[in-house]
Amino acid sequence: MAGAPARVVNGTGQGRQQRGRALLPPEKLGAVLAPVDLVWARLERSGAHRIVEAAARSALKAVESFAGRADAPQVLADRLARRLSEQLRTGGPITDPVGWLLARGLPQR
Repeated sequence: MAGAPARVVNGTGQGRQQRGRALLPPEKLGAVLAPVDLVWARLERSGAHRIVEAAARSALKAVESFAGRADAPQVLADRLARRLSEQLRTGGPITDPVGWLLARGLPQR
């Protein structure tokens, strides 16, 4: 079926879904990164995916320390949604998706 999601079954991306050529975030981070799915889709290299995944996991751990494990994914997702909204309202388009996620989207202020 054209356009249907496919599973990657071997290699370093094992367990990840693909839609076309763009990898989806790992299931555990899918809800957290959902607000920035269009930014995620612009990550072109697997190394960029790994860097952002590691940063997202680290940010999630930090949020867990004050929000608790149950609420942390939603708190971080809300942060990403707010920051993306701010960026689009005042800063214009994101020209460097990895840099934006690492420097603006994920870190606690």
